Formats: sequence, structure tokens, C-alpha cells
Amino acid sequence: MLRIAARAWALFIGLFAAANAAADLAFARSFGSSWWVDLFGAPYLLQCLILLPAGLLLVSYGLRPEARAWRRTALAAVAALLLAATAWNAACVWRLAADGRIALGFPVPFSSFAALGFGAILADLARGVLASASLQKEAPENLAGAPAAWRAAWRATFGACAAALALAVLFPLAQMCCLGRTDYRRSADVAVVLGARAYEDGSPSQALYDRVRTGVELYREGCVRTLLFSGGPGDGAYHETDVMRALARKMGVPDAAILCDRQGVNTQATAEATAAIFDERGFSRVLVVSHAYHLPRVKLSYQRAGWEVRTVPARESRRLAGMPYFMAREVAALWVYWLGVR
Repeated sequence: MLRIAARAWALFIGLFAAANAAADLAFARSFGSSWWVDLFGAPYLLQCLILLPAGLLLVSYGLRPEARAWRRTALAAVAALLLAATAWNAACVWRLAADGRIALGFPVPFSSFAALGFGAILADLARGVLASASLQKEAPENLAGAPAAWRAAWRATFGACAAALALAVLFPLAQMCCLGRTDYRRSADVAVVLGARAYEDGSPSQALYDRVRTGVELYREGCVRTLLFSGGPGDGAYHETDVMRALARKMGVPDAAILCDRQGVNTQATAEATAAIFDERGFSRVLVVSHAYHLPRVKLSYQRAGWEVRTVPARESRRLAGMPYFMAREVAALWVYWLGVR
């Protein structure tokens, strides 16, 4: 069981890390691996140059754990480095939370889960070395058992691949719980509030109300001087941003502190349109408000637009009735955005 879990993690994170690093180096895309690891603050290019071969080595282990001594040694070094980095990342998150600089919505940082995965790889490698030493003391290999061993090896590889596919679902869900639910509010120039459904009569949906209210809280607390509402058409004649502006004014925000982006028909469009407004207005520090399940994709979209933003989850007046559906849909949407497909 340990080997299946270790191989599955190696396959998934190896492919993810190598693909991100290769895309970053070739196309200057966003550093997607920053979602799960920061290599001790090393320069961006150096991290890519490390993670590309490291990812490929992890994939080779996931597909075929038995290897020559040099590859086992290299893999152990990679797993130890990434274990140390992810454990350090987790410690930094807990330190920020202890200092009151962030508010964790989930008690365990995502980097902690990543560290467990690399720990499993190291444990499996150590067990493999001990098993090899034991086999060398036994009788010569029984050739009659070779076909059975071959079939068992293929079954194990199939199991590792299936588990890696499951991780492709669990990874976005973990991001929603860990990154999405963490409140990174601090002093900034502007808070972007993403739109949600506005009804035909001009009233806001619960999701829209909660997002606007959270943005207004940031304004009242003095975190920002400007609220930027971004959305698309509503159900009827009312545009989402018109409903958001009216609601914020009712909550006491002066009209002079409100900006609107009416091109926010989807998350990527919001990131691109509001990034242009940041440049035009000279904004450099940005908070973004949406629901926790949505914020990992929001952060990815802004990274692709060249901006590092701080995310703030909307404070929910009550749990959204469609939350399981929204989260399931977001799993697919996050991978679609990661692939660069709108």
C-alpha cells in the first residue's frame, strides 16, 4: 500500500511539476508549481531548472520503481529536497497564521500533504534497499515464478496510475480547502470583487450578496480605498456590476470609491480586463474576493495575466445550496484553465 501511494504521488506531482516547468521555460507562463512548493525562495528560473528534471525522475519512479543504484540515489536526493522544501513551506504558513498575518480556513497547509507524499517515497526507497539486500542472501531466482512476478508488477503499475488519476481530482479540492479558505487580507490599493448571479428583478443572489458584503468589509476596515466590481450580464436588464454597485452604496460605500468592469463574463476575462485597470490607475497591491472554491482558479488566472494577487474568501451568510456541484464543476474548470483553454 505504501508503494502504491508513493508511486501515485510521484506520477501525479512529477507530471505536474515537469509540465509547469517546461511551459514556464518555453512559453513564459505562470509558475504553476508555486501552488505546492517554493524552493526556499530561489530565483524563478532556477526553480524551473530544478523542477523539470526532478519531475521527470519522479515520473520514472512512478512507472518503474525498481531501478539501478544511481537512479535510486538521485530520486532519494530529489525526494529529500522536496520534502524539506514543502515542510519549510508549511512551517512558514503556520508562522504567518500565528503572527496574525493570514487567517487559515483549514488547519493544515497544502504543503503538509505534499511533504507526506515525499516522505512516503523516501520510506519506500529505504524499504526497497532492505528488501534487495535480503533477496541477495536467498537462493537463485526461480524462473518459473517470473511470469507471475511480471503480472504482479503490471497490476501494481496500473494501480499507481489509477491512484494518480484520483489525485488529479483531489488536488484541486485540496487547493479549494487550503488556499481558497485562507484569508490573505492586508493593506492594498484595490479589492476586486467577482460577480455572481443577479436576478431579473435586480436583486443579488446569495453568492453575489456575500461577495459584495466581504468587499465592503475590506473597505470599512481600511484595507482598501477602492472596490472594483467585475461581472457580466444578469438574468434580465440588470447588469451584475450595477447590482453590486447599488448594494455597496446601500452598505455605505461612496460612489467615488467604486469602479466597475463590465467585461467580466468569466474568470479569465476578469483577470485580463482588471489588470488593464490596475495599470491605468497605478494599482500595485491587489486583493481579490470570491468564494473559496473559486479562488484557486482566480489566482491562476491573475498569474497568467502577470499579477500576484492576495485572495480573500467571501464570508458566507449561509452555506450555498449548490456547493457540492460548484466544487465538482470547479475541479474540471481549474484543469481547463491550467491547460490554457477558455
